[in-house]
This record gives sequence, structure tokens and C-alpha cells, in this order.
Amino acid sequence: MMNKQLFIWLKINTSFFIASFIICLLLSFLFPNTMLDFVRSWGAFSRSVGPIVLDPVSSEALFVNIITKNALMTSLYSVASLLFLAPILAIMAGAFYSLGLMSAIDSGVLPIWHSPFLIAIEVSFILLATSTASWIGSEIFGVEANKNKILDFWKKNWKRPIPEHKTNLKQVFIRNKKKLISFMIIIIALLLLGAWIEVFI
Repeated sequence: MMNKQLFIWLKINTSFFIASFIICLLLSFLFPNTMLDFVRSWGAFSRSVGPIVLDPVSSEALFVNIITKNALMTSLYSVASLLFLAPILAIMAGAFYSLGLMSAIDSGVLPIWHSPFLIAIEVSFILLATSTASWIGSEIFGVEANKNKILDFWKKNWKRPIPEHKTNLKQVFIRNKKKLISFMIIIIALLLLGAWIEVFI
């Protein structure tokens, strides 16, 4: 059974993600040239900094690189969500994946279902990871999962590198160890599934 607080965080983050994703898509319809130019420049930058991922020596190497890239990105999202709680990261992720879909369409990636399907898988493990981290962070920092409490938390802590703890970090992890292990297994399975589909299908 999913933890109630995790479910609330997942609902909050998913709402912010969807709103950001849709807004970016609407902007692409209103300002297609500007948005596509931005996507193309972003794609060019990605190709310049990630030649191994984009041009691997084998399918197995690509699989490992995608797993590494996605695991690193998910870890960074999780750490940031643990410290600052996740809605702002959900907004960033929504914009990122909206632009990623535009990039795939612009570059003619086939089959057409491939990119939305991969995005759905990646978004699922990112939202689960950030929501899990937000739930743990909310217990550590004593923040309820609602808009006003989150805004108050940000107002009080935006200048601090690490917010003030209300509960010991170790105690929170020990108390929720079984659930955290379960969520980590699910996230790892989704990471593997996404990389496998991207490489071998």
C-alpha cells in the first residue's frame, strides 16, 4: 500500500509537471519558430557534450550509457527534492520533456509512438523518485504536503544551503526503510525498462 504522504506528493508533482508540459506545448504552437530554434540549439549542445551516448560503439554500450545518464539525472532530482521539496523540479522536468518531445518530432524520430512512450516511462521514475524524496524531506523538515506550507518553507529557507531539520535524518530513513527499498526497486526496474525499450525496440 502506497504511503499517504507519498501519494499526496506524487499528486502535487504530477500536477505541476503536466501544467508545465502543456504550457510549453502551447508556446510551441504560438511561437513555433522561436521554440524550434531553441530545441535545435539545445539538441546541438547535447550532441557536442554527449557523443558517446549519441554514437555508441554497440547497443550494449548505449544501454549502459542511457542507464548511467538517467540514474544520474534521477539521483540529482532526488537530492534536490530532498532538500528543497519537488514542485519546482516538476516544473523544470515538464518543460524539459515537452521540449524533448518537440525535438523528437522536429528531427523525425520514428516510429511516432516511440518518443511519447519513452517519455512516459522516464517521467514515471523521475516523478516517483522526486515524490519519494519530497515525502522524506517533508518528514525531516516538518513540512506538510500542501501549497501554503511548501511556499512558507521556501520563503524561510531559500537563502539556506540546507534547511533546518525538525526530525533526525537517520530516524526517518530507519522508520521508512521497507517502503524506501520497495520504491527504489520500482525506480530501478523503470530505469532498466526505459533503457531497454530505447535501445532494443
